[in-house]
Amino acid sequence: MPEFVYDGTEVLKNLTEAVNYNHSLRDLVIKESLPGDVLDFGAGIGTFSDLLKDELNPKCLEIDKKQAGILKQKGFVVVDSLEENKYDYIYSLNVLEHIEDHHNIVKDLVKALKPGGKLLIFVPAFNILFSDLDKKVGHFRRNRTNDLRELLKENNTSIKKLKYFDFIGFFFALVFKTLRFKTDKINKRNVVIFDRLFYPLNYLLDPIFSSILGKNAYVVVKKRKD
Repeated sequence: MPEFVYDGTEVLKNLTEAVNYNHSLRDLVIKESLPGDVLDFGAGIGTFSDLLKDELNPKCLEIDKKQAGILKQKGFVVVDSLEENKYDYIYSLNVLEHIEDHHNIVKDLVKALKPGGKLLIFVPAFNILFSDLDKKVGHFRRNRTNDLRELLKENNTSIKKLKYFDFIGFFFALVFKTLRFKTDKINKRNVVIFDRLFYPLNYLLDPIFSSILGKNAYVVVKKRKD
């Protein structure tokens, strides 16, 4: 297998400035978590592992060697494969869109759960938002909630939650695509402006609109015990 190198590391670094967004996602991961062995699948440079290390102490799986090295420097346990019946809880944040054959990866993730374990998958939503930024960072797709339902329906799981996330971000992403802004617009300054001034509106709006619209979508499933 050729060595995988992720092209969007600089974007990831800029997105660490999205404090409100990242903490909302952190809270979601904690809310859905189970005690026991936890895996951050596709941990990147550790943006969320850093935020979750005190509560969940996750192990990390990251196939980009440079990013895996950063995780090890931070003190995380880094694994290089999925072991069956190993984890009580696995979360995967903005990862599956980078994997062309995501169906088989989902099967492997479910196999890696212990019976009764939970899996949280969080991805970019709505192909209408697919932009040059998606291309730059290696996305194959954006998913609607129905896509996630289909992805999980025959994987020995039961769906516990299926929602959209970041209602306000949907409209900013649509403007970004429509006006064909260059990807360098995703810089620290603009990330901070959106995160501090506009993202907090989601604290009110996401609970109202999470069933119909958002920049992201997520599903939480539980592995059956039979």
